[in-house]
Amino acid sequence: DVPGIGPTRRKALLTHFNGDIDAIRRASVDELLAVPGIGPWTADIYVMFCLGRADGWASGDLALQVGAARALGLGERLTVTEAENAAQRWSPWRGVAARLIWADYAHLRAQPFAGTTSTSPLRPTASAAARPKAPSRLRKASQPRKDRT
Repeated sequence: DVPGIGPTRRKALLTHFNGDIDAIRRASVDELLAVPGIGPWTADIYVMFCLGRADGWASGDLALQVGAARALGLGERLTVTEAENAAQRWSPWRGVAARLIWADYAHLRAQPFAGTTSTSPLRPTASAAARPKAPSRLRKASQPRKDRT
């Protein structure tokens, strides 16, 4: 137990499944959601990364919502339901699609923000007008757009 917080997720999982590691390996997302402290995103990510299931998909993940919308040409960001429905086309390899979408999203986020050489809107560096602008969905709302001055 972590003092003042309660049991760790690992301990909660083991307790919920009575220490049966094989039961944890066979667990569905719904069974994981029954464990105190585990929500939808955590259950989905656990299925993908800890259990290694190729068809895992975290429809509540922001990067997947933005990335799937970009990949499918469906606007700026999908809702949880839209992301879940859109990912059905990649079954039984949704986990592979998720990794590709995350890689693409990370690549987009690594590009400099408009008018800077920084990848962070919080720490802008010297101006670089020749640099390409980040897509509008990645530009922070606090950054003024040059075409709206």
